[in-house]
Amino acid sequence: MEKTIDNLLKCLIAELVIFFVIVISVFVLGYVNVIPNGILVGDDFVNTAYIFNTISVVLFFVAIWSDVRLFVLNTEKNIKRYTLDSAVKTYHVWSLIRLLITIVAILFSACTHFFTKEDIGLFCSIVLLLIVIIFCIPTKDKIKSYLEKAKTDSE
Repeated sequence: MEKTIDNLLKCLIAELVIFFVIVISVFVLGYVNVIPNGILVGDDFVNTAYIFNTISVVLFFVAIWSDVRLFVLNTEKNIKRYTLDSAVKTYHVWSLIRLLITIVAILFSACTHFFTKEDIGLFCSIVLLLIVIIFCIPTKDKIKSYLEKAKTDSE
């Protein structure tokens, strides 16, 4: 069981590193002007910029809520129904789904930031990203307790 948990943690950490590399790459591409900067700036685009910023904020709150909700559903209610191997696979899949939901929200907000050139969007993106990542990083003890619940409940 220890080897299974170690393998799962290695995969999850590698995925988080890839996640951060993608996010950092998008911000670097935006700051070197590969992603077009300021295309929605000006009097003609005030309503469009407002709509993009509103969608960005709503998307972030939906992503955070769904990430936390999926975590609770997976760890407390769903994992008890599986055997140990199935529980590990299910935990891994749902962790990936949470990361994908988060990265979609971050990429949309980053593009909105560069298109509209509003600094508040970048600040909100970084703060919300850190909040979401706190919930996506499991510890060895937490995974072990979830998997032991799955093991004892399946026996």
